[in-house]
Amino acid sequence: MDLQRLEQTWSARLRDEKALAEGKKAELIHAFRGQMWEEHQAEFAVMDWTGLGGDCDEDDG
Repeated sequence: MDLQRLEQTWSARLRDEKALAEGKKAELIHAFRGQMWEEHQAEFAVMDWTGLGGDCDEDDG
């Protein structure tokens, strides 16, 4: 196998590995955002349940 063919083979492998890593990164970011959303929703639910969330529809007058 000549040097150019070896370089092409490794370049293709590296390209595939990079694409796989980018896919995993996107999955982790999506999962993290989902988890953060759920945590915020839980915090808002607790605030609403305890009365700390306030009532935006409440009239002051």
